[in-house]
Amino acid sequence: MKTKSSTTRNSTNRAPLRYGLFLIPLALACFALSPQARAVCQDACLTNRNTVQGDDALISNTTRTNNTANGVEALIENTTGDDNTANGVANAMLLNEFLKEHKTVQQQAAIIKRLQQQVEALSAGLQQVKAQVEATRLTPQVLASSQ
Repeated sequence: MKTKSSTTRNSTNRAPLRYGLFLIPLALACFALSPQARAVCQDACLTNRNTVQGDDALISNTTRTNNTANGVEALIENTTGDDNTANGVANAMLLNEFLKEHKTVQQQAAIIKRLQQQVEALSAGLQQVKAQVEATRLTPQVLASSQ
């Protein structure tokens, strides 16, 4: 029996490669011809490139620009600031400033307490010295009267 060998190429192995070489330029052409993607504010946009989300957020703003306020009353006091971002409730920037000042007040309170303790210790020491001085004044008089 005679076997016949085929000299045809095995086209099944090269088909994915050919499709890939065709699809890559096609995909690149689609991206090149598609409209340019651009973020556009769809919700809660104000004038002067300000963005707001939340009740009364950025409500005091008049002419300032590039502010972003997210949350109830965020940046509510902002009237003169540009390029600010606040997240949270009740004006995150003011809350941050309050917390810094509160920390300073706590540090000052600790210093005052320490100074009060030192004053009390010094007062107690002065009372002891005063008692010793008075005791030394009385001692000579007692000796003089006994002679």
